[in-house]
Amino acid sequence: MMRWAYLLVLVGLCACSPSDTPSLSTAIPTTVLSSTPTPIIPEGARLLAQGEQSEAPVVAWRDDATLVTWIGTDDQAVRHFAQWQLSGQWQPAQALSLLANRPHAQQLVVTSDTITYLLWLDALPTYPEPQRVWYAPISENYAINPGALPLSSIETAQFTALAHADGGIWVVWRGGLLSEPTLYAQYIDRLGRPNVQARLLENAQHPVLLADASGEQWLFWLTDNRLWRGKWDSGQISDPRPLTDSVRLARGALLEQFVVGIAGTNAFAFWHISERDGSYRTFWAMGALTGENWSAPQAHSATWLTPNRLQGDMMFAVGVTTSTPYDLRIYQWTGNTWWAKHTGIIISSGLFRPPTWMRRSDTQAILAWSQPNGQIADLWLWGAD
Repeated sequence: MMRWAYLLVLVGLCACSPSDTPSLSTAIPTTVLSSTPTPIIPEGARLLAQGEQSEAPVVAWRDDATLVTWIGTDDQAVRHFAQWQLSGQWQPAQALSLLANRPHAQQLVVTSDTITYLLWLDALPTYPEPQRVWYAPISENYAINPGALPLSSIETAQFTALAHADGGIWVVWRGGLLSEPTLYAQYIDRLGRPNVQARLLENAQHPVLLADASGEQWLFWLTDNRLWRGKWDSGQISDPRPLTDSVRLARGALLEQFVVGIAGTNAFAFWHISERDGSYRTFWAMGALTGENWSAPQAHSATWLTPNRLQGDMMFAVGVTTSTPYDLRIYQWTGNTWWAKHTGIIISSGLFRPPTWMRRSDTQAILAWSQPNGQIADLWLWGAD
């Protein structure tokens, strides 16, 4: 099957500034849910939308509300879409009033002041405009105030974002030439104002910012085919340590994504790799947060194995089985092996990108994914009634 991403050919998209963008805060038209054949409905899941989109929807989960965002298209252009669940009731989904050209890599961050920010990568349609990290607060009535702002100033690729205790957000992003990857740190204060970018690490990429259960923050990254970690303190790295080798890529293979999860005093790293023949593989490694003797990366039987984004004492991850019928299966690390308690959610095929996964307990979890369905994809949400 041919890999694809969201539609890049846009109709009527003008090279205008965000302030010139017409208001898009309207309900999603019925054309978003196109007249394709009725999909196989995974048990307990809800269809958000359909579109040419391989990335999973992203989720912000608060005690009093849930926000889901995704990238789709209407009859004119690519849009950011969002849907709030407030007081247990889903509000009408809406297109957000954000200029979009070729957006991707959405992330949602909830600050300590319970403001939900959407961050993403995009390049405006004015040559030679670089791809940057953009960010915008999403209010519960879908308003964008004061609007979307660019964070990075140079060509930007991977990024990671983490809320700070004082109401702001720290963002680490990779910028510059592909042959000279450099990590930069930048802070968004509690009023939404970006600070000056600071060069952080040379020859480094795939940054991941995380907090453990005690609130201590950590930065993981890859450099010189090694996995590193350091303690993170307001833009400063202390006690940097190499943990284990990274996965060595065969000719024609590509590291699609690198993610890390924390459970108790241990951390787990996951490499998502597409092979030359079009197949996908997931490798994983684990060890103590404060230690150096991590396990070497080893292959897992599932693809797109994604750790829980919420901290707990045990590591839970969700992945796609490689045998038919495919299913999104929840795995638990028992201390010496990965154990799947349940069969999972049956889906009709494998996935092109990893799912979104957040778990609080056996009865509280949210899972979102993009399921191929012919020339489009069904965007699904499971666990949020």
